[in-house]
Amino acid sequence: MLGTVLSEVSAGCPSGFGGTCLIIADNLSTTKNFFSTDLDDRGDGSGPAVLSPNTLYYWRVVNYLDAACSASAVSSFTTAIPVCSAPLNLTGTTACDASDSLLDITWRWNVVTGATQYLFQADNTSNLFPSPEVSNGLDASAVCSGATCTYITNNITPGTWYGRVKVLVSDGSCDYSNPPWSLVTSVTNTCTAAFTGTVYNDLALDAYLSGGVCVNPTPDSGTQPGASSRVRVNDSLGGLETGPVGGGGAYTVSGVPISLTGNQPLLENMDAGWVCKCPAGCAYGANFASPASGVNFFVTQRQGGWAQTVGGDVMVGADPLASGDISIPIPGTCSSFPTCTPQFSLAGTDSVGVVQATGTVSFDPSGAVSSTGWQAASGYSGPQFRHAFWRKEARTVVPIANLTTRPAAGGPTFEVQSATDITLTGANWQNIPQPLTIFVTFTDPNPLNRTLTINPDQHEITMNPLGMLTIITNGNIQAADTLTRLEGVYLTDGQFRTCASATCGTTLADQFRFRGSVIAWGGVELARDLDLDNRMAPAELFTYEPEFLSRLPDFIQRSIFSWHEVAP
Repeated sequence: MLGTVLSEVSAGCPSGFGGTCLIIADNLSTTKNFFSTDLDDRGDGSGPAVLSPNTLYYWRVVNYLDAACSASAVSSFTTAIPVCSAPLNLTGTTACDASDSLLDITWRWNVVTGATQYLFQADNTSNLFPSPEVSNGLDASAVCSGATCTYITNNITPGTWYGRVKVLVSDGSCDYSNPPWSLVTSVTNTCTAAFTGTVYNDLALDAYLSGGVCVNPTPDSGTQPGASSRVRVNDSLGGLETGPVGGGGAYTVSGVPISLTGNQPLLENMDAGWVCKCPAGCAYGANFASPASGVNFFVTQRQGGWAQTVGGDVMVGADPLASGDISIPIPGTCSSFPTCTPQFSLAGTDSVGVVQATGTVSFDPSGAVSSTGWQAASGYSGPQFRHAFWRKEARTVVPIANLTTRPAAGGPTFEVQSATDITLTGANWQNIPQPLTIFVTFTDPNPLNRTLTINPDQHEITMNPLGMLTIITNGNIQAADTLTRLEGVYLTDGQFRTCASATCGTTLADQFRFRGSVIAWGGVELARDLDLDNRMAPAELFTYEPEFLSRLPDFIQRSIFSWHEVAP
């Protein structure tokens, strides 16, 4: 351009040319002929001259209106080298390396003409680059292809990174002594992902591990086992992340470092009563990759033990010192199982019984008394025929030393006396063939401090179609923890307990199944607990058997008092 030429030669149109000068320049250093290809511009600025950088030019001034005028002497100058321009369109593309949870960034920018090396800087603390990652001497021949240059920063800490680049060395066509930087570009990738899944209510308890995750062949509904329930992931880097369980059971745990393995999901903070069926203890192994989906948990809500009767009446409140209450916590889960009826009194071979109690009657949270609703706010108010009465009525008895073996059925009435507790044992208490009556008489001054424990070797006492067992005691009666089936008629001045321990049982196999009648003047203590199986079945099932009435001992049947058979 004219301005460039004038700046370079520090000259203008001489005063004698009257403003009609023509500056002619030539870069043919050997001829200085100023041919028609000369670079020129009129002094009036009518058009720019295109000058090559770093080029020696010869020039002179002529009067373009009067060719007879002499031209000025020839002078020369060399044009300056332009500053290397800043690289344009710097971008960054991120990728996470699952093998080490670190970040890779691929940076790209446009080629700068003349650049042979670039300087690239990256910083993850700010865009001021106080402690930059410096990559010196990036040869254009190695990182550039076509119009684009590419550089990758490998295995760096995930997060936000700032990058910039400039020309480090050129081929001489531009000045690289202090070139400008590109605009700063930032990219962000935390290299984290999510764990997702659902918490299901496993009513059928049939979930199991398959391929490292829990599955269930029976469709279940999602559930939130408590408002504070959450899934925690112990991640591969030693940290932990959590996510809440939603109302429908779905959860998302975000921010888990991407990795190939080493992550452990756990379900925690469930409300009391909720337990995991799968995985055991609500904890998977630490072998999950991140991200992960379909990591499901199968839980169930533990219910308390409860009892049920089939046929016969239930009377509570004969003892004025007792509360006369009936509290049978029939769970809401019962109605989810076709084999479970959420009622206390079911119809037997005769009909649905009447439930009578002098105190409070409750079948909460989700039960009813029966299909008929027969319930009376009263108890038994007649005479109390206890051990002493029936022992007198029996008159003659055959003494025996213990109950370690079954006495012969179909014979006399037997009596065992003891000042201490007695345990019924032996291997021949199944399929009793004929009626058998036994008095258990405790000689302790306070016989209610003594207990008969029923613990046969086969864990059951049963009758054949003509058999019968009647036991009458002035102490207490309790079933051994392992006793699961008991038949007959049992009369006790004290309590009838379904466990020898404070509580017993763990699964449906431990259900206490009773057939016959219990008369316990000190009350019935229900202590069985089927743990998770309480959801689908009663821990104690009492079935009234009217056929036993005809097999009672003669001294009971001949009594002038009416005999009213009741369930517990």
